[in-house]
Amino acid sequence: MLARRVRWDWHDGSRIDVLDEHDRVIHTLDKWQTFVFYLADGNNTIDMIIDSFPRHYKDETKIPAVYARAIIEAAKSLIEEHHWIEPWDEPDDLAREVALPRRDQRRS
Repeated sequence: MLARRVRWDWHDGSRIDVLDEHDRVIHTLDKWQTFVFYLADGNNTIDMIIDSFPRHYKDETKIPAVYARAIIEAAKSLIEEHHWIEPWDEPDDLAREVALPRRDQRRS
């Protein structure tokens, strides 16, 4: 399972901003990192994330040929370089502060 470790919020509806402990933006994720980060909810493996990708396309001819490699590279970067997600052995719920985007935490 992959799990988020940091606070976040939506940048523009299609990309995610990673936030520091004071809710300042420290990085905006690219589209592949956003896809992996969003699905790193403590209940999805990298294989599940890869398998889910084609379902986001109504037209199969529009699916990027390199999507599996791009997802793996994004996950590797988020885990090894940035430490913004981590692998878990068992599925579990995320802490509220990383489960929801920051704007949704403020509303509830």
